[in-house]
Amino acid sequence: MDFYYLPESAPCRSILMTAKALGLELNLKPTNLMAGEHRTPEFLKINPQHTIPTLNDHGFILWESRAILVYLVEKYGKTSSLYPTDVQSRAIVNQRLYFDMGVLYQRFAEYLYPQVFAKAPADPEKLKRLEEGVGFLNTFLEESKYAAGDSLTLADLALVATVSSIEPLKGFDITKYANVVRWYQLCKKTIFGYDLNEAGLEVFKSRFIK
Repeated sequence: MDFYYLPESAPCRSILMTAKALGLELNLKPTNLMAGEHRTPEFLKINPQHTIPTLNDHGFILWESRAILVYLVEKYGKTSSLYPTDVQSRAIVNQRLYFDMGVLYQRFAEYLYPQVFAKAPADPEKLKRLEEGVGFLNTFLEESKYAAGDSLTLADLALVATVSSIEPLKGFDITKYANVVRWYQLCKKTIFGYDLNEAGLEVFKSRFIK
């Protein structure tokens, strides 16, 4: 199973943790975006959107990290713990995954990427929007142990990769969000393979946090 990725990418790190939890061996294919490796004819043939992460499961091609997370669990998971079969429980996991993609990670990218790739100054308004997003997560966690209930799910694997990337940003203070801090520490202790997230996070910080 080929996995095109970058270790510093939060969405990629969520897949690495999920694969580890499922006992899957990925054939890791680091893809250098700055060198244009995602725009080669070979890569465009498998993913015309030229994005990472991209998974090639023996000819079945899939991209978008949250879709990959769900696919891996549904195909290879021996239990339904990470993605419950109960309709309402699964709906909450899906909501949190969509929140990660459309709100939290999106606001993280809108704040950081212009600074990294366009050398723009930090935008205080975008920081406020990011802080609001983390505040939403803090509210979600008021009455639950994990992001989507009282057990670890794919929602946590996706969100912790994002939150761990937000935490070291200059000007951001995670201690303002007590529920997020409690959950974050719990994830560090209970996610099998969290070391993979930490390793990629160190690459992220060395490249993007100055």
